[in-house]
Amino acid sequence: KIDPIPTKDYYSMLSFFANITPHGKREANIVEVKDSIGNITYRNEIEVWNRQRNHLQKQIVDFEEKFLAKYDNDESVLKTEKIRSKPVILLQNASGKGSQWSYLEKLPPSDWIEVGFDDKDWKSGMGGFGTKQTPGSQVRTVWNSKNIWMRTTFRLAAIPKTLRMTLHHDEDVEVYLNGKLVFQNTGHVSKYQTHDITRESADVLQTGKNVIAVHCRQTVGGQYIDLGLECFEEAVDLVGLIRKHATKLMGDGPHKQYKARIRDLERHLPTKPKSDYYKVLAVGEHGERVTKVLRRGNPALEGEEVFPAFPAVLSPPDAVIQKLPKSSGRRTALAKWIGSKDNPISARVMMNRIWQYHFGRGIVRSSSDFGYQGDIPTHPRLLDWLAIQFMESGWDIKAMHRLIMSSDAYKRSSKPNDLALAQDPLNQSFWRYDMRRLTSEEVRDSVLNACGTINLEMGGQSVTPPVPDIVLAGSSVKGKGWGPCTPEQANRRSVYVKVMRSMQMPLLINHDMADTDSTCPVRFNTTVPTQALNMLNGKFMNDSAKSFANRLRTEAGKEPNKQVEHALKLVFSRSPQKDEINAGVEMMKNMKNKFSLSEEEALDRFALLALNLNEFVYLD
Repeated sequence: KIDPIPTKDYYSMLSFFANITPHGKREANIVEVKDSIGNITYRNEIEVWNRQRNHLQKQIVDFEEKFLAKYDNDESVLKTEKIRSKPVILLQNASGKGSQWSYLEKLPPSDWIEVGFDDKDWKSGMGGFGTKQTPGSQVRTVWNSKNIWMRTTFRLAAIPKTLRMTLHHDEDVEVYLNGKLVFQNTGHVSKYQTHDITRESADVLQTGKNVIAVHCRQTVGGQYIDLGLECFEEAVDLVGLIRKHATKLMGDGPHKQYKARIRDLERHLPTKPKSDYYKVLAVGEHGERVTKVLRRGNPALEGEEVFPAFPAVLSPPDAVIQKLPKSSGRRTALAKWIGSKDNPISARVMMNRIWQYHFGRGIVRSSSDFGYQGDIPTHPRLLDWLAIQFMESGWDIKAMHRLIMSSDAYKRSSKPNDLALAQDPLNQSFWRYDMRRLTSEEVRDSVLNACGTINLEMGGQSVTPPVPDIVLAGSSVKGKGWGPCTPEQANRRSVYVKVMRSMQMPLLINHDMADTDSTCPVRFNTTVPTQALNMLNGKFMNDSAKSFANRLRTEAGKEPNKQVEHALKLVFSRSPQKDEINAGVEMMKNMKNKFSLSEEEALDRFALLALNLNEFVYLD
């Protein structure tokens, strides 16, 4: 309220975001983007996707096989031999609803045409495939490379006496059925043509699952490939037979479940993850909304209309808004001003944050408040210089880390000096390094690193490491939302640990993990008894101590002095002094003599002690 930002300026800033769409349900604001690094979570995503697809397909196939067995054996069901005048559609082409295909645009293994080939890593798309300028095409999935290989399946209740294929190809095409070449042609056609492949397919068709595989090659001009299959015998139509007889033969409940699984599979197949694209949350814009001042914040008391503008107190330029193809351009104008060299405030705020993360506090202590209510900078000229360096580096954050960490200020020890303490007891001038305890995530990651078990994999879904039962009971349904986790996943960096208000890892919450319900510019830094209790008695720490001890046995051998020396070298990141090694060896002797512990148990206790030493938990 004290900062000189008038009401009109507030609503003018708000109008930059006037047209954005709400989050909505499901994936309303999820968009796919392509990056040179590709989708780094693809392996995990495709595994989950395949597991769900296989689960749905198994339920569908199990039902169909049981139905066919009952249909063949039940004499009360009249077996049809009717020949329809209109074809029975076994596989729809794109002139109708189309069919789902697996496809690849690079040369597959030689057995790609076989029924048993696993195409789980292929892309998925609706037929037909091609470019929209191709004559007679019904493009559902864009294909603009030189070659495409496609596969899909269809199921038969009986072997048809005739089998026809509707095919549109541009250009050269080869069609395989259950591994056999049944059709090939060169050149292109401008519409769907019907081909009788009864004779070619007679010896390979089978009841149940059949696989159709297609290779199309494009050389010049437009390109398109799509096909469908049809016959005329009613007995072949598995879908029709199930629709007509399944309730009687299988029961109403199983039949409804079967139809539900069919719908689930139809919705699931188009969601197949892509290896070169990944999904991000991005708001869109809709319409042109008017922004008005709301007097006293009351929506019923509308005042004058305002337009996008920057706060006048900053003496900014006028907002120049250029309309974009899919956006009003308002947010782009705001982003350009925020990142402009003519607006050094952004760079100053960012550099203050980077400085804070290295030194424990910023040059401006109130990181989110540079106004009248905030703290004044201790080194204003330094902050200005860092902001200029940041902008001149092209806003390169890594370069700023390198600059700060190579500075004399950062390299200083936390060792006190009587004269300096008398003149600057609060260390406002950064004459020494302010000793700080590691943050909650740093504590856990450092423990895992010392044990040699830390998983440095980047990206992917959040993980749910083991937590005590009493923590799991904090949810309305015990453990809901905190699923199982492999040891490799549990040892990922703490930034990937799932955060739930009702269930949090004790080690993290006890060491002042940020409250994720609100912004957290500066974390609290407390010293309370629960931290020591958890570090000594917590399950994570004791399990980690055993892992650390096993590492010492493997890397340092059986000699206690070698084990202690190696342990201290790992936790101190320096070579330990002789008296420090002797103290560790003496502690292990006392553990064995006074408490009758074995050598293994004594080393486990020393490993736990090493992970609790101040020099390990504090940065000085």
